[in-house]
Amino acid sequence: MKKTLTLILICFALLVATDGYTKNKHQQTQALPPEEDVTSLSDKQDLMDTAQAYIRSKLKAPRTAEFAGIYDTIAKKYGNQYAVMFYVDAQNSFGAMIRSIYSVVLIRTNNGFKVINAKQMQ
Repeated sequence: MKKTLTLILICFALLVATDGYTKNKHQQTQALPPEEDVTSLSDKQDLMDTAQAYIRSKLKAPRTAEFAGIYDTIAKKYGNQYAVMFYVDAQNSFGAMIRSIYSVVLIRTNNGFKVINAKQMQ
């Protein structure tokens, strides 16, 4: 019985150690490009407009939406992708004004920017 338990513990330890090695190796190859601030106000405004239009289409009461201003919005560039983080105050389905924080990932296209992912943070 002790030998079986010892063998199971050794196998488990090896599996955990191997999985950690695989994850670390995978993370090294999937490193993000360096982060850059979006310094152009026109690019930041275009990013915000595209992201806000996308989020507005997902809200229960889009007409009540009040979005963060340009100086309260965070915009970063990672290689060919852009990330925008902002808050929006909007009514929920019960009519209460709720503040939610969104993170939106966009890419630049020939016609401006396109949303490829959006996530509600809070």
